[in-house]
Amino acid sequence: MKKVIIILLFVLLSGCSSGNGDLISYIDAKEKIINNGAVLIDVRTSDEYNSDHIQGAVNIDVNDMDLDSIEEVISNYDTEIIVYCESGNRSSEAVKILNDLGYNNVYDLGSIDNWKE
Repeated sequence: MKKVIIILLFVLLSGCSSGNGDLISYIDAKEKIINNGAVLIDVRTSDEYNSDHIQGAVNIDVNDMDLDSIEEVISNYDTEIIVYCESGNRSSEAVKILNDLGYNNVYDLGSIDNWKE
């Protein structure tokens, strides 16, 4: 039974940062930003962003996300992108939008509260 649990945990954890919108940990997100130049996008409203946001994040409201608004910030479709919002719902939606627009390396941090600094 222990082997089955260990195998299941390994399978679940190994898929957590594939770049297709799976949740990414704070540690992995920070490493991608520092080492790979990943772009951090806050997909909340501008009022929410202005109230509080992660330093260095770009604000693109998920409701305004289209190819033009994204390409203004990220023109390379292979750029690593990390999105977050208030609870994780809008970031999940943003991942789908970005994937549909052709961006290949999108990660979901989920809630802003997942950022530990």
